[in-house]
Parts: sequence; structure tokens; C-alpha cells
Amino acid sequence: MMIKKIIGLTLAALLTFSLAACGGKDFAGNYKYKLEDYVKLGEYKGLEYQDSAIAVTDQEIQAEIDNRLAAAKGTEGFNTELKDETVENGDVLSIDFLGKVDGVAFEGGAGEDYSLTIGSGQFIPGFEEGLIGWKIGDKKDLNVAFPADYGSPELAGKDAVFTVTINSGTRPVTPEYGLDFVTATSEFKSLEEYEAAVKEELLQKKTDEALALKQNTLWNQVMENAEILGYPEGEADARKQENIDYYTNYAKQYGMDLNAFVTAYFGMDEASFSEYLDMYAQTIVEQEMVMYAIAKAEGISLSDKEYKDLLVLTLKEQGFSGEDAFKSQSGMSFEEYAGKENLQKTFLLEKVINFIVENAVEKA
Repeated sequence: MMIKKIIGLTLAALLTFSLAACGGKDFAGNYKYKLEDYVKLGEYKGLEYQDSAIAVTDQEIQAEIDNRLAAAKGTEGFNTELKDETVENGDVLSIDFLGKVDGVAFEGGAGEDYSLTIGSGQFIPGFEEGLIGWKIGDKKDLNVAFPADYGSPELAGKDAVFTVTINSGTRPVTPEYGLDFVTATSEFKSLEEYEAAVKEELLQKKTDEALALKQNTLWNQVMENAEILGYPEGEADARKQENIDYYTNYAKQYGMDLNAFVTAYFGMDEASFSEYLDMYAQTIVEQEMVMYAIAKAEGISLSDKEYKDLLVLTLKEQGFSGEDAFKSQSGMSFEEYAGKENLQKTFLLEKVINFIVENAVEKA
């Protein structure tokens, strides 16, 4: 499962989320440290930004439709059943197979009604390629060799014979654009309605991107204008440890330790990752203090009703109808997954940034 907005598998996104995890303030307004000792706000109202015109061209609409046609290839209703055709790359087959090394079947080398897309790389080199040119109903022996670096030492480098039967197969088809495609994949009854909806979606996407750019631009100005006087004791270390704990648990889901996970997914060694976490934790604390300072200066807070409303909205943005839908997929509530305090502070940050945007000035 991937939570699209709150947590995503990128280093920057996951660490940025920790901005909402600091413990500098509760929502009664009682700070655990004196903000004025650590941050001095600069200008954060009346900041300038440059807006650009938002429009969607006919070419962009056509490109989006082409992408949707390509994405529909091979999905239900957009494939043909193989009969007398020979197997080609990209075909989806149902196969039975039994593999043997030196005439002896080995563990994991057998399967029935196994769904295999030719060219997907699910099997060792030579297996899928060896099925090209076969026909439905064929039962033959396929001679292949396990790679020398294969994960099972007892099979690495060994020659094998797989007896394979092709039970059935389908060939993915890219649909043509027309009313049949529109009615099969959407609720629209005409091409005009469909294309108008595509245009509206693209326009909304550009509008959202423009707003995000404006927010980032203005927030960067706020941070540049602020003066950081110091750091509350232990705050940066706590943020770093939170991220270490998060990645450690994430790595366990892949059966890896932290160092192996970081190397595999982010291309960093242990020392580089630790240095990056130090830098980022400090940045998080800086941004958090500025956020709190603006909230305090402007009397911005988060009521229980606002929190509940934003929680519902956030779930919808993730594609869930509510807490029950999320819990049925993840086994826990969204609050348990993301942390109530984290969510509260994320929503507070949104309110602060919205205040900055509302009080900004568009360049002439």
C-alpha cells in the first residue's frame, strides 16, 4: 500500500513529512521552548510571486487520450484470445511447468495454470524467450540454464529441463479511440463530453501544480527572510532518530537491514546517509520553528472540527471513502498509521502556508 500524499517512497518526501512530527508546541498554544530564543521572523506578509496563465491545448488533450489508450492495452475487454497464432513477446499465457535438474524435480520448479507475460522477466533467461513461436496446447521440453549468480546455490549455473504446457493465452490490444472506448472506460456517452472532462482534469492538474509552485516559492522566501538563532536542545537529534526508526522498520518489510536498504534505494552509504539525516533534521527544525512562530504571531490554530474535516478530506485525496475503507486495507486507522499529532501539525502547516499565500502580492 502506498499513501500518496502523506507518505511516499522518496527520501525528500519521507523526511519532509517529519516536519509535522516535532514536539515544540501543543495545540493549547503552550510551547516547550521559547520560540523567540531560537527564531526571528522576517517578512512573511506582502511577499511577491509571479503567476502564469493556465491553459490546456488540443495537443495536450490528445496526448492524454493517447496515454489512456496505451494504459488500457491488455486490460479487460482489450485483448484477444490466442487460437492458432504463435506466441509472441507480450502475450499473456496460462502454463503448466515442471523443471528438473539431472532428471530430478527441484523445489519451486513446478506450477499449474501459472499466468506468465512473455518478456516480463519472471523466469530465468531463456525460459520466456523459448516459448516464442509455440502454440496453444503445445507441450514440449525447454532446455535452459540457471545463471551462475542465481540465489539458490544448489541451482546456480546448473542446466535444467522444463516440461511446459501452454493451456491458453491472450494478446494485449491497444484500443482505438472512439465511442466504444469511451463508454467502456467511463460514464460519458459522447466523445464531446469525454474530451471536455479530460480537458477539465488537465486544467485542474495544472491549477494544482501552479498553486504548489506558488506555495513553495513563497515559503522559501519566508525561510530566507527568517533568522535562525539556535536550536532547542535535542530537537534535531529527535527528528533524525524518528527518520532512522522509520527507515529501519521500512527496511524490515523488505527483509533488509537499514544500511542495505539505503544503499539499494537511495545509493548512499552509511556515512553519507547519516550526514544527510543530520542536515535534513536541522532543516526540519528550522522550518518547524518558523511555522510555529507565524502561527503564534497571527493566532493561527487548529480546532477539533477543522482537524476532523481535514482528516476526511485527506482520506478522500488518498482514494479512500473513509476510515473503515482505509482500515480494511491497512489493518489500522489512518490516525494510527500516520499519527494523530503528525496529522494535526501537518494541517497546521497547511493553514500557515495558506495564510502566507492569501497575504502575498502578485507581481504586476
